Amino acid sequence: MPRDFEPIVEKYENKEGSLEQLDSLAKEIEREYLRKGVIAACFVPPQKIKNGIVILQVIEAKMGNLEIEKHRYFKKNRLRYYWQLKNNQTMRYDKIRRSLQIMNKNPDRKVKAALHAGKKPETTDVLLDVKTRFPVHLIASLDNEGITSTGKQRNTLGIRHNNFLGLDDSLLQGYMWGNDFSAAYVYHSIPINNSGTSLMYGYSYSKSFPKKEYEPYGIDARSKNSSFFIHQDIFKKEKYLGETYLGIESKDKTTKLITGTFTHDRLRTITAGGDFIMRGLGSITYIQPEFSQGINGLGAKRQNEFSSRKAKNTFSKFNLSLTHKRAIPFNWKAVLKLKAQLASTRLSPQEEFSLGGAGSVRGYPAGDYLADNAVQTNLEILIPSSFFLEKTPFPYLKKYIEKTTALLLFFDYSYGRKRGVLSGERKSANLAGLGLGLRIRLFNQIILKLAWGFPVADETITEKGHSRFHFSFDFESKTPYH
Repeated sequence: MPRDFEPIVEKYENKEGSLEQLDSLAKEIEREYLRKGVIAACFVPPQKIKNGIVILQVIEAKMGNLEIEKHRYFKKNRLRYYWQLKNNQTMRYDKIRRSLQIMNKNPDRKVKAALHAGKKPETTDVLLDVKTRFPVHLIASLDNEGITSTGKQRNTLGIRHNNFLGLDDSLLQGYMWGNDFSAAYVYHSIPINNSGTSLMYGYSYSKSFPKKEYEPYGIDARSKNSSFFIHQDIFKKEKYLGETYLGIESKDKTTKLITGTFTHDRLRTITAGGDFIMRGLGSITYIQPEFSQGINGLGAKRQNEFSSRKAKNTFSKFNLSLTHKRAIPFNWKAVLKLKAQLASTRLSPQEEFSLGGAGSVRGYPAGDYLADNAVQTNLEILIPSSFFLEKTPFPYLKKYIEKTTALLLFFDYSYGRKRGVLSGERKSANLAGLGLGLRIRLFNQIILKLAWGFPVADETITEKGHSRFHFSFDFESKTPYH
């Protein structure tokens, strides 16, 4: 008998026992198999007991037929491809959970597995219950996180197709514009095996023509970025831990004035990182470390007279992002975020850490300060609207608002510092903001974020003001699952 079961069996050895006790032993053995992730049945077969020896029979379930319910928009063969158990293999929960995790990575498909007795002896058949929705989504967004010189309002239109080639691949393309800037982008992600490995590549192009105080200089700024990444899902037995990735990025940016070229950067970086998940009782934590190394070669341009901030192209940079979400008393929710960046040398603007704005320190303009080394923290308290609607005379309205609206209280802080400060640059900045806002979700397709922030540390740099109102409107079309 395997050693793993000896502690269980020892409790019943060398003792007088009944059939009920033998049944209890069989159940304990089944539970141990289950703990190890194996589906098995243990029972006392008909037998004649000789010399006080009782035989227990264990039957490990074997994979039988894989049955898939009919569904639209996606191919059945893709689900068979992801299913990791072959015919007559021992049924293991970890392989079942991994297969379902990979199948459910596509946001337009939900898959559940039901086990039932197989048509062949000692086998278990699996039925996949599949719900799908139309995989093409229209995307639109509007916010006021632009800069004054090119336009505060930013508009975006795009489309996402989550089964573009029929391979569970995702194609995202869009266009963003404002008064004096525009940007276009396209990204494609495609699975390349049934173990959670995927390839992602993309390209973006942007241009801006700053006005106001910069108009006399005739600034024409353009950038082209391309990327190529490999992503790999990480599991510990049946538990999904997140993903790791490795890739290369190309970043070309040119700024011209009426007098000619002002800056010209061509960066090539190798980037490795991860996106990990830790779940606790009433909480979830996301951990995102990333390391980037600038390299020579592949078209990179070494430091020269046109390099932005006289920065080297062979920099090293480490970024860390932590997000912790937790339920707290009164059905409130707390969200704590931490971001940090550490650089080995002076960086070009496209690699610096941006401080200020709705995604950083509210109450300050977006990108109010750019830092080489920085740390940022955000604390948010989400209060459900039901906390304020206890005595409303409109119960139906109360129920609707409770589901869609939450009050937000926040405090943001960030400290940034430049390396190798140049003439005219500010060495460091200390930003802090507090305020309140609303989060509104409508029809599972619209998210409206409103925030009113007040700066309580350094004064704003790029724009003057004692407070700032941030808003964003995001829409993505979604049809019901069926």
